[in-house]
Amino acid sequence: MLIALLLFVPGVGAATLLARRWFHWSTGVAAGVSALLVFLLVLLPVFLITDRSGSQADDNARGSVRLYFTAGWYGTQADATGRRYDWMQTNASVLIAPQPNATPARLALSFDATSFRVIRKLTIRLSGQPVATRLIAPGVFTHTSVLLPPISRVTVAQLSTIPAAEPVTGHPAGLAVALSNVQIGRRLPHVAFGGGWYGEQVDASGRRYDWMQTKASLSIFPGSTGTRFVLSFDATSFNVSRRLTISVSGQRVATRLFRSGVFEHARVSLPPMTRVTAVQLSAVPGAIPVKGHPAGLAIALSGVSIQRASP
Repeated sequence: MLIALLLFVPGVGAATLLARRWFHWSTGVAAGVSALLVFLLVLLPVFLITDRSGSQADDNARGSVRLYFTAGWYGTQADATGRRYDWMQTNASVLIAPQPNATPARLALSFDATSFRVIRKLTIRLSGQPVATRLIAPGVFTHTSVLLPPISRVTVAQLSTIPAAEPVTGHPAGLAVALSNVQIGRRLPHVAFGGGWYGEQVDASGRRYDWMQTKASLSIFPGSTGTRFVLSFDATSFNVSRRLTISVSGQRVATRLFRSGVFEHARVSLPPMTRVTAVQLSAVPGAIPVKGHPAGLAIALSGVSIQRASP
C-alpha cells in the first residue's frame, strides 16, 4: 500500500523508486510502520474512548479526576423521563484518570443501578482485587456508593455480574446491569447526588443545578470519622414556595423554606459520620408533574458542597 501511494506522488516515478537503494527504502518503510503502530496502539484508543463523566462530575472536585466507560458497554440511552444510562454486558470496565502526578487519594464512586429482569450481584475490582460487591434489583434505579482504595495514576476498574447478562434482540452479548448518574470525586469529604434527581442542567447564565422530585438523597463520603460537617447549597422551588426537610438516619436535622424564581443560599450542620452516609431530602408541598418529568419538579439545588465544620 505504501509503494502504491508513493507511485502517485508528483515527481516520484516507478523507475526512480526501483533505482533507490534497498537500505533507504527499507528504512522509510520501517519508519512508516512504526508511526502507524504508535497511532494504532497509543493514540487511537484514546480517540475511541467516549467520555461519559459528563455534567455529573462532582462539584467538589470538578476536573481533578475523570471517568471513562471503555469495554463492555452498549452506549448511552435515555428513557422517557430524560434519565441517561448505560447497559453493561456480563463484564465491563471503566477508566479512572486522576490528574498527572496526583498524590494517592481515596476516590468516592457513586451511581444509580438497575438489573435486567433478575437480581444480580455486581462486583467491582481494581487490579484484579474485589473492592466492593452490591446486589442490584430490577425494575428501579437504586443509588449505590463505593469508596475506592487510594489511586494516583490511570487505573482500570473491572465490573462483573452474577448471574451473567441475558441475551436479547439487538444485544447478542446480553444485558446485565444499567448504570446512571455515575460520579467520581477525589476530595474527601465528598458529596454525590443519589436517587430522586433528574440530572444536571445549565441555565443561560452558566449556573449548574439539579431538580429533585418530592424525595431525593445525597451521599456523604466523610473521609474521616467522628467529624461534623456543613452542607452548603443554593436552592429554588418550582412554581410555589416549599419547605425542604433534611434528615440523616431518619432524624430531621434541618428545615428550610425556599421561594420560587430565585436561588437562595443555605448552610446545614450535619451530625458526625463514620462511614458513607445517605442524607434524605423531602419537599412540602410535593413535586408538580410537568411534561417530560412525570415524577414532577420540586426544588432545584445548585453549588452543592460539603466541608468539615470549624472547631
